[in-house]
Amino acid sequence: MKKNLTKLLALMMALALVFSLAACGGDPAEEESTGPSNAVVGESDTDAVVPDESNTDPSNTDPSAEGSSETAAPDESEKDTQAANEPSTAKPSTGSGTSTGTDMTKADKATLIKYFNDATTKVSKGTKTVTTKVNEVDAGSIGSLAGMLGLDINGLVGGFLGAGTQNYNNSTIQKSTLGSGDVKSASCTKSGNNYVVTLKVNGCKNPETTANNALTKFTKDFKGPNDVVKALQNEGASATVSANYDPITITATIDAASGKLVKAVYALHYTAQLDNIQYSIIKGLSGNGNADTTITWTNLK
Repeated sequence: MKKNLTKLLALMMALALVFSLAACGGDPAEEESTGPSNAVVGESDTDAVVPDESNTDPSNTDPSAEGSSETAAPDESEKDTQAANEPSTAKPSTGSGTSTGTDMTKADKATLIKYFNDATTKVSKGTKTVTTKVNEVDAGSIGSLAGMLGLDINGLVGGFLGAGTQNYNNSTIQKSTLGSGDVKSASCTKSGNNYVVTLKVNGCKNPETTANNALTKFTKDFKGPNDVVKALQNEGASATVSANYDPITITATIDAASGKLVKAVYALHYTAQLDNIQYSIIKGLSGNGNADTTITWTNLK
C-alpha cells in the first residue's frame, strides 16, 4: 500500500505542473513563420547622394558672355550632373537598424511585434537554457497522506519537473508569428548597439501545443493539459486538469544594424490544478501549485 501511495503522490502532483515545463530530450519541430516577414528590418538605406559643391551649375552660365556662341542643349551626361547637384530628398540612414531609419524606442506596439517576429526569422539555431522553479505546492488530501508517510511533496514535484537548470546546445529556435491581438503591451529601449524589446503576451488558459494560441506562436516548449491527461491514463489514473499561464513576458535583444536576434528570454509563470483524481481505490482527491519557467536563447546564428 505504501509503495502504491508513494507512486501516486509522485505521479499526481508532478503531473499537476509538468505541462508547464519546457520539453526535455529534444527540440520542438521548427515552425515556418506565417507572419509578415517580407519587409527586411535592420538593413540600412542606400546612402543618399551628396551634392558635389565643386561643380558649376550650367544654368548659372551667362549666355551673353563674351566669346559665347548659341547655347547648346545639355547632353545626357550634363543632365546627370545637374541631377547630382540637386539636394537629395532621400532620408539618410540613422543607423537604427530599420530600413526606414525609425527610432524603435518610439515605435508603436504593432511595429515592435513585427520587429521581433522578423528578428526571429534571421536566426535558426542557438543554445537553449531552461530554468524551472517550483514556488508552491498545495497537495490537499494528498499532502495530508504524504505528511503521515513523511514524504516531501515539493521534493517529489521538483524532482519530476527537473527543477533547476538544463542546457540544450544547437537547438532550433521557433519563428514567431505573434500579432497585435496576442500582446498586451510592447516597449523598447536602446542598449549600446542593440535594441531591447519587451513584449507582455496575453495570458493563456489551458493552452495546448497543437492549438493556435499566443504561446504556440513563439514557443512550443511547454505541455498542455491534454498531455497530462494522457500521461495519467498511461498510469491507470485520471483527473480533471487545468492550467493558467500568466504573466508571459518576452525580452528580446536585437542588433540595431542587422535586425538579427541576439538573445531572447521567455518567462512563463503558471498555476496548475488537478481535481477529481481517480487512482485505484483512491477517489476524488485534488491538488494545485504554481511555478516559473524561464527559457533563454543565446549564441544565436
